[in-house]
Amino acid sequence: MQRTISPLHLFIFGCLGLLACLAMMLVGAVGYFILADDPTPEVAIASPAPLPTMTTPLASAPTPLPPTAVPASPTATTLNTNPSFGRPTVANDDQNSKLQPTPLPTLAVNPPAAIIQQPVPPYAAANLDALLGATYPPHNYFDAVERLALLDLGSRTVTKPSYEVGDRETFFAGENKVEAKLMAATDHAYFWVETSLNFDQEDVDFAAEQLESYYYPLVSDLFGEAWQPGVDNDPHFSILHLDDVDNSDELGYFTDLDEYPRTLYSDSNEQEMIYLNMSQLELNEDLYFGTLVHEMQHLSQWHIDPNETAWLNEGISQLVELYVGLDTVDTAPYLEAPEVGLNSWSYDEQTIDAHYANAYLFSVYFWEQLGETAVRELVRHPANGLAAVWDLLPKYDARSLSEFVLDWAVAVYLDDPTAGTAYGFRELDLERPSFIHQIRLPNREITGTLDPFGVHYYDLFFPGLTTITFVGDTTATLFDDPTNEHGTVWFAADDNEVNGQLTAVFDLRSLDTATLTFDAWYDLEEEWDFGYVSVSTDGGDNWELLLPGHGVEGTYGPGFNGRSADTPDAHNGWVSETIYLDDYAGQLILLRFELFTDSSGPSRGLALDNIAID
Repeated sequence: MQRTISPLHLFIFGCLGLLACLAMMLVGAVGYFILADDPTPEVAIASPAPLPTMTTPLASAPTPLPPTAVPASPTATTLNTNPSFGRPTVANDDQNSKLQPTPLPTLAVNPPAAIIQQPVPPYAAANLDALLGATYPPHNYFDAVERLALLDLGSRTVTKPSYEVGDRETFFAGENKVEAKLMAATDHAYFWVETSLNFDQEDVDFAAEQLESYYYPLVSDLFGEAWQPGVDNDPHFSILHLDDVDNSDELGYFTDLDEYPRTLYSDSNEQEMIYLNMSQLELNEDLYFGTLVHEMQHLSQWHIDPNETAWLNEGISQLVELYVGLDTVDTAPYLEAPEVGLNSWSYDEQTIDAHYANAYLFSVYFWEQLGETAVRELVRHPANGLAAVWDLLPKYDARSLSEFVLDWAVAVYLDDPTAGTAYGFRELDLERPSFIHQIRLPNREITGTLDPFGVHYYDLFFPGLTTITFVGDTTATLFDDPTNEHGTVWFAADDNEVNGQLTAVFDLRSLDTATLTFDAWYDLEEEWDFGYVSVSTDGGDNWELLLPGHGVEGTYGPGFNGRSADTPDAHNGWVSETIYLDDYAGQLILLRFELFTDSSGPSRGLALDNIAID
C-alpha cells in the first residue's frame, strides 16, 4: 500500500524529522518504503512481514456446522479466508495543528521485493471488525479444574477469623514462608510487616492514614475496587511489607494465586493481597506510595477485568501513580527504544523497562485526550487492549484508532500542545526520543523491520524541497492458509487469561456409530496454553475430554499444545484430526472446542476448520 506521509508528521526543529509509525490494526511485522530526490532526494525504507504473534481478542460467532448442529457459544469467531487482513488507511486532518498538508503529485513507486503489495481481500475490513469487536470470557481456573479435570475443590471461598492489630500470621511469599505482624488496620486494608523489619509504629500509622484518607478514595473511584468480601469473606485487602523478595529488583507485586482457595493452589494466602519489597522502598516516600497504588490497580483489575492485556494493565497501573499526584514513573527506557511495540509485552530484561514506559505514555495520552470518564470505561471494558480503545474512541473522539495511535507517537516526539492539542502532554515533560537514522545525504534507500505499533523516528535535513514516499505491506498474516479457501474458520487468539469456546449441539440419536473430523491449526505457548475438545451428554452439567490424535498431556487433560506446523504430517501448518464418538452414538450431545491461556506467552492461537460428524 502506498501512503503519502501527511505534513502533520513532519517536524522542523533546525532539521526535518520524519516519524514512521506502523499503526497496524492486527499484529505482524509490516514494511515501509520512503523515496525522495534532490531537490527531491531519494530515501527508501522497507521491511519484510514475518509471521505475527496475534494478541487482539476475537469476535463471537461460531463456525457453521452440519444442519443438526445448533451453535450455542458466544465466545468464538468466524473469519473469511484467506486469513490476511489489511491495514487501515490513515488520514489525519486535525485542524488544531499548525502544520497544514501540501498536495503533491502522485509518484510511481517500485517497492523492493521485501515489500508485499498484494491486493487487500474484500472481506478484510469485516474480519478486522470481528477481531476488534470480540470479547473473551476469562480463564476461570477453579471452574476449569472442576469441569475438565473432574476434581471436587469444595467451596470457592473460605472464611477466616477477623484480624486485630498485633496479630501474627505466616504467609507464603514466592518460594518462602514469612512471619508478619499486623501493625495497622483501616476500613479497607491490613498493614502486615515482616517481623525481620524494624518499623516505627508512628510511620506505619501515617502510611495507613494516607492510604485510607487520600489514596484509596482516588484509586477506587476511578479504577475500581478489589473483590469484596473476596475469597476470604473479609472486605479488607492485605499489604505485606517484605524484607526482600525472590526478584530483589522488584518493587512490589500481586499474584492471583491468592484469590483461590488452597484446594486449588496449596501456596495461596487465601486473601486479597499485595506485596511490597522494602529492600527497594522507604516507608512513606513517593516511590512507596507509587508502588502501593500501582499494585492496588492490579488487585482491582483482576476482579473487574481479569484477562486484560499485560501491556495495558501495566500502563494503567502506572497511570494511577500519576493520577494521584506522584512522579514515580521513568519514561526514558521507551524514549531510548521507541521501536518496542505498543501492544506487546516481554519480560526480557533488555526490553521490559521500555515496555513499561511505552504502556505508561499511551495510558497517559488516553487519559489526557479523552478524560476520566473514558478511563473509567476503559478499565471496566470487556474487550482488552487496543480492542477496548477501538470500541471506546467513537464516544469521545473523531479519530480512528490508527489516527489516535499515530498522533500519540507524534506527541511523544513533539510534546508540544501549541502545535495542536493532539501533539503534546499536559502532565509530562518528555525528552526527545531516539532517532533510528540521521540522514544528511540525498538519494538514500533504507530497509528495516519494525514491530507492529512500534515507532522509528528519522532525523532528516536537506536543502530545498524534499519528497518522501512510504510503502508498506498491505496485509499481515494471522495464521496459515486453511484447506477450505472459500469458507470460514473458527479462531481463538492466544491472548492473556482467556477461555475461548465453540459449543454446538449434535443429534446422534439415529446413529449407531459416529466419527468427528476436523482440521486444526495452533501455535500455543509450550506447557502453558492448551486447546481441548470435550463432550457432554447431560446438557453441559458434566464434560468428558476427548483425545485428539495430535494431543499431549495438558493442564486439565489431553489437548493441543505447541505448534501444529511442527508435526510431521502437517499440511501448510494444519493437521487433520479424527476422533471416534461411538460411545456417544444414540444420544444428543454437546461438543465443545476451547482454548485456555495464561497471563503471558508469545503465541498466536487456535484455529479450526471443516468440522463434521459422520
